[in-house]
Amino acid sequence: MAPNDEILSRKHILVEDDRTGTSLETLRRAVLDNLYSDRFTFWEDLENRSSSLAAWDARRKLGKRPKKPPFVLRNFLTFIRTPLCVSFRVPARGDGVPYEFLEILVNEKQYGGGGIFNAQSTTSVDTEFAEYIFIHEFGHHFAGLADEYYLSPVSYETPQELTEPWEPNVTALHDPSNVKWAGLVEPGTPLPTPWGKEAYEEHAREVRARRQALIDAQAPEAEFDALFEEQKRIETELLATMRHSAAVGAFEGAMYEAAGLYRSETDCIMFTRDDVGFCRVCSWALERVMDLYAA
Repeated sequence: MAPNDEILSRKHILVEDDRTGTSLETLRRAVLDNLYSDRFTFWEDLENRSSSLAAWDARRKLGKRPKKPPFVLRNFLTFIRTPLCVSFRVPARGDGVPYEFLEILVNEKQYGGGGIFNAQSTTSVDTEFAEYIFIHEFGHHFAGLADEYYLSPVSYETPQELTEPWEPNVTALHDPSNVKWAGLVEPGTPLPTPWGKEAYEEHAREVRARRQALIDAQAPEAEFDALFEEQKRIETELLATMRHSAAVGAFEGAMYEAAGLYRSETDCIMFTRDDVGFCRVCSWALERVMDLYAA
């Protein structure tokens, strides 16, 4: 696909490009569906600010950047297998109105994405899991949500002594009586909260080994998508049928650490690719940001 020209969207949080493999209206609706219908006035308020976004077709393999890229960024966004360089800057606007939330849509079938709080997020839009990636990375970008998964290989290193994370949806639980989401915990819920951690990890490690085999074999993306669909089906049922699946608590295993960091529910879009949406703590964190902008 040839590089797109700069596209200024009339939608405040989306970039329109009918040449991508995924419907952008689908992604826009996915955001709204995951942020509660009673908050539509918030998005209308943002759009009334007449702010807009700038986007660049970021399909640029490392070493093949254009001679004069329209955007400049000093960070590298690395996808699961092949490094992908995304370079951009938000150009000056004649109306002087800054953007609020920048979404970079990558015309790429390879699964991947990234999100940085108060900066930007990226999504591969030609993968079968584009909607999930878009919402997950939007959570990072919009509300500073932490990744809740802990078994997938990442390039991050965490300190030996785990301090309380600043992210709103993960805790080190140094003081269970004062957990940061205490207002959402029902009386009598044990903290830490027991869950089927061993069964989950056994299946997750099996999936990771199969995924690595696909990577080594340079398998087509459809085979990865099929593996992820199978994983989603099994883990959705597993995580929904545990003793405390309906509870807000403190479930060990979060933010790349199998021990010492805790998430608030057994499942969440920040934890798995399951069709469960944001958990109650993540939703609370998102609402805080919406209230900040809408006030």
